[in-house]
Amino acid sequence: MAASQVDYFLEKALKEIAPKGISKNKLDNIFDFTGPLGTFSSRLNIALYLRIINDQVFQAINALRGLRNDVAHKPKTFSLSDKQDSIDKLYNLGVGVPETLHSCAIKGVLKAAIDHALTIEIDDDRAFTDVREVVRFIQENPGIKRSMEEILPKWKLGLGIALICGIIFYGSNKVSHIFNNSSKV
Repeated sequence: MAASQVDYFLEKALKEIAPKGISKNKLDNIFDFTGPLGTFSSRLNIALYLRIINDQVFQAINALRGLRNDVAHKPKTFSLSDKQDSIDKLYNLGVGVPETLHSCAIKGVLKAAIDHALTIEIDDDRAFTDVREVVRFIQENPGIKRSMEEILPKWKLGLGIALICGIIFYGSNKVSHIFNNSSKV
């Protein structure tokens, strides 16, 4: 699903910079599966060529494509937890990005667990009265910590994909601005 989202953003970015006078039919033919921009790979390559994305983002998306292929060919044995090296390649987008995404993912998982725990009621009484109580409970229960650690790669993947899609969006806006200004010359 993550790869499909990135592919969708690449297609949208490339359609955004298409010449204004191109017909919908022609555009559909270009992006049809038999057209020149009909595959994820071709859209990725042309996005790099047009400088919508840089080489780091190109490599990150290729790592994502590799994960997608692993899921497609081995769905029963695929585990996101076993693909940490591939996931880490998704975040090689600049200095400090992997650490920041990891930190944000940890904070997101912890906040979600705390928020959920604070809503739990037992016999019409709240199970936990404050955040410190929840954190202490999590620390004292290895099974809960393990569950949170298993969720962490999904959060990291989601944050990384959001960042990549944002970069694609920014790149297409930049290229679109250049194309629009150059046509006025």
